[in-house]
Amino acid sequence: MSAAEFDKELAPRTTSEYSPPAQNARLTSMLRAINEGNGLRRKVGLFAILLLATTAIVRGAESVPQARSGKSSLKASPRSLHFGSVSQAEQISINLIAVGGPISGSVGSVAAPFAILSGSGAFALEAGSRQVVTVRFAPGGAGKFHSSIAITSDASQRQNFNVALSGSARRAVPTATSTPKRTATATRTATATRTSTPAPTPSRSPTPTATSTPAVGGPSISSLTPSSAIVGYDAFILTVNGTNFKTTSLVNFNGVARPTTFISSTQLSASILASDIQNVGAKQVGVATPPSSISNASTFFVGSSGGPGFALLEIDQSSKDLVFDSVRGLIYVSVPTDNSVAVLDPAIGGITSSRFAGSGPDVITISDDCKYLYTGLDGAASVERLTLPSLTPDLAGC
Repeated sequence: MSAAEFDKELAPRTTSEYSPPAQNARLTSMLRAINEGNGLRRKVGLFAILLLATTAIVRGAESVPQARSGKSSLKASPRSLHFGSVSQAEQISINLIAVGGPISGSVGSVAAPFAILSGSGAFALEAGSRQVVTVRFAPGGAGKFHSSIAITSDASQRQNFNVALSGSARRAVPTATSTPKRTATATRTATATRTSTPAPTPSRSPTPTATSTPAVGGPSISSLTPSSAIVGYDAFILTVNGTNFKTTSLVNFNGVARPTTFISSTQLSASILASDIQNVGAKQVGVATPPSSISNASTFFVGSSGGPGFALLEIDQSSKDLVFDSVRGLIYVSVPTDNSVAVLDPAIGGITSSRFAGSGPDVITISDDCKYLYTGLDGAASVERLTLPSLTPDLAGC
C-alpha cells in the first residue's frame, strides 16, 4: 500500500462504510501496510487503526435500534371469557393492565353473537393503568358459540395474544342486557344465583328512610338478585327477597331510597341507577316500612371486573394472612414487608389504615367476640394481641 493509499484509508467515511465487513477489510489492508513500513509509519498506523476501530464502535452503536428500557408486558384479567349456558344476554369485562412501562396497542373485533360494547380499537396505557373491554353475549338461537379477541401491543414481552370467548344457549335469548349476580369478597370466595332480572313495573316515588333498629315482625331480607355488579354498568332492577314486606315498604340502596314495586309479602323490586354503582366496594341494601320498621342490611358488591353471576375486585396488597371481622365488616391483613397489619374495608374496596405489629407478622386470627386480633411474629418467635378496632397492642411477646 502506497502512502497515498494509506492516507486515503484515514479519510472520513460514510455511514455505510462503517459496516463490519467494510471495517474488517480496511483494517486488514492497513495492518499489512504497517508491517511493510518503517518505525514511524508503524506508530502512526497503529494509532490510526485504534482511532478507526473506536470510531467504528461508536458509529455501530449509533446504528443499533434502542430497545425499550426495562421489561413491559400487557396483562389480561381474566385470560378467557366463558359465559356458560345463558338464558338472557350477558356481558363480561376484561381488564388489560400495563405492567413495567407504558404500552400502546389495539383490541380487535369479535364475531357474532359476541359483541364488544366498550374498549375496542386503539389504546395507550401508562404503567399500572388499565383498559376495560366489555363483551356482550346474546345468541340468536340454540347452540355452542366460540370466538376470540386479538390483542396487539408494543410490549417487550407477551406483545400479542388472543382472549378466547365461549358460550352456549338452548334457545334465542332476550336482547336486554343482564347484570352480574354473584358476590365476591377479597378472599375470592363467592356464592351465586342466576335468575332473570324482572321487567320494570310502575313504582312509587321514594320517601326518606327510617334509621331505627329492626323491630320484631318487621321486614327482613334473605337474598338479593342480582347480588353484585361491575362498575360502570347500566341501570337495572334489583329483586329483594325476604319476609314481612308491605305495600308501603321501600328499598334503600346504600342509604338512599329507590323507587320500589311491591310484588308480594316476600318480594320487592327496586330501580337502581347507574350512578349507584359507579364506584367499587360493598353497598348496603335495606328495606324500610314506615313509620319506623327497618330490616337487616344485606351486602351488594360492586367489582372492577367479573362475569355472569359474579364480580371481582383486585387490590394490590402483599400479605401473608387475612381474617374477617364480622362485627365491623373489615378484613385485617398481615404485611411482613413492612411489619404491619393493614385494614381492608370492602365498603370502599381498599386499604384504609395500617399499624406496626412487630417483626415479621405472619398468621393472624380474631377472637370469637371480635374484640382482639392475635398476630404471630416470625421475627420475634412470639404472639402479639391487638385490641380492636384501634389495633392497640394489648399483650406482646407471649
